This record gives sequence, C-alpha cells and structure tokens, in this order.
Amino acid sequence: MIKIALINGSSQKRNYTEFVLNVAKNELEKNNISATDIRIKEFNLPFPDEEIENDNSDRLKELLK
Repeated sequence: MIKIALINGSSQKRNYTEFVLNVAKNELEKNNISATDIRIKEFNLPFPDEEIENDNSDRLKELLK
C-alpha cells in the first residue's frame, strides 16, 4: 500500500495549506492511498545545532518512516 505524509508547515489556525491538504487527502483516500496528516506546529523542534527541552523530533522522524 502506498503511504503519503501530508505536511502542513503553517502555524496559523485557518490557512490555505490545511485546506489544500484536506482536498488532497480526500482524493488520495478515494484511490486507496493512505495519507497521514502532520502539522509541524504540533511538534517542539529545535533549530539546527540547537538543543531544547522536550525535543520531540524523534516522533516526527518515526511518522515519516
């Protein structure tokens, strides 16, 4: 089965990216393609070479495998 990650990098509550990703997800699912929604704002990610508390970038890596 094909699996696709739909990544929304916007931090705004209502944004066009989320609207477009929802349309894409509906179309993909009509064709039996699994789509996972990933909203970057839900992750606590560091900048490159930065260490932060509660870094959950490993969770993001797992979702993208």
